[in-house]
Amino acid sequence: HATDVAEQYSHIYGPMAFIIHGFVLGLLGPSIELSKALGVAAGLGSVICVFGVVRPHGTVARASALTGIYALLLLLFRHYSFWTRPEPLQLLAVSAALLFAARGRGYLAWALVGVASGLLWNLKFTGPLYSLPAFVVLQRRGGWRGAAVAWIVGIAVAALPFLAFQNVSLTNYLTWLSLSARTGLLLSVLRQNLEWAAYLSLPLLFSYYAVPRDQRSGGS
Repeated sequence: HATDVAEQYSHIYGPMAFIIHGFVLGLLGPSIELSKALGVAAGLGSVICVFGVVRPHGTVARASALTGIYALLLLLFRHYSFWTRPEPLQLLAVSAALLFAARGRGYLAWALVGVASGLLWNLKFTGPLYSLPAFVVLQRRGGWRGAAVAWIVGIAVAALPFLAFQNVSLTNYLTWLSLSARTGLLLSVLRQNLEWAAYLSLPLLFSYYAVPRDQRSGGS
């Protein structure tokens, strides 16, 4: 296909999935090993961010255990969590946004939540759903002003590739998304997604009942 047609966007991932890999390969040289290393680094970076999120809520041992649960959940999906695809970058963006929202303060933290969220939104069009927990935490800690700042910065970061690069077409990207949307909803896949969602929510359920009843309504 020609480089300026919608068929070049034959997936639901955004241009940032290619820009990040292209930047690293252009900076350090193209190689299979480097392309794999980027995904591995992003996956491990997300584990570090998760530890930073949970560390203030207990001992080092408890934070390590919770982070270990996160790592085990990633391993359920085998290599999907660290291979050369957008998923490791999405994990890193989500966990970084949570870290900035939970540990940071002031305009810098709000802007960093926006940067991480904007990258996430550009990586995949369902990204705003994944960033909702970070915005909930940010709103509780920084109020609506913090959430608004992060939202504005996020929109700017997500839109930047479409504005800065002539070979990145928003029209073609949206055209392919509209074509993909026509596939419809498969009830069998929906059932599997609901089953996975219920299974992956078990740690949250267990942690809720592991806390004394009089502390369950607390902010932690």
